Amino acid sequence: MAPNQRRVNGIAWLRVVQTSAGILECSCKSTGSNVVMSDIVAKLSGLNAFRCGTGASDKQTKEAEQALSLRFAEEYAQYIVTYGYVSFFGHELTGVCKFPRLNVVDVTVSQRKVNPAVPSDWYVVEEANIDGIVVWQSSAGEIWKTAPGFRPNKLCDSLCEYLGRVS
Repeated sequence: MAPNQRRVNGIAWLRVVQTSAGILECSCKSTGSNVVMSDIVAKLSGLNAFRCGTGASDKQTKEAEQALSLRFAEEYAQYIVTYGYVSFFGHELTGVCKFPRLNVVDVTVSQRKVNPAVPSDWYVVEEANIDGIVVWQSSAGEIWKTAPGFRPNKLCDSLCEYLGRVS
């Protein structure tokens, strides 16, 4: 694989352009897609008070998926390979990192005990730490909210859309 490529979930992502604003424009060699990476990275890097970790390796990403017995949505996998985890203006998104309160595996395992009806292909994206509200993403990419005493509520079709609503 060339030095400017990354492999996520078996897909080779080729970096094409990095703009002065830090937006990574990428294309997928196997599908020709250039939406997921550029949208999620552009959205995240432009957020107010943006902070991030260091990206997770493909091996760490795969290990997290195996620990949860699921596959991450492509945009989430690309986000964690790029940043590891992020925080911005009152929000902290889970990822692959050494901090248990932000580690997607630790948080998802903990929340599955509290929310046993949540489908097995959902993982925690954000714990609001307000009234037990938890934001999840399905392997298909949809964003859902759970709260004690309520049925899950679909919020968005993608993480990128969710970030647009909360930022």
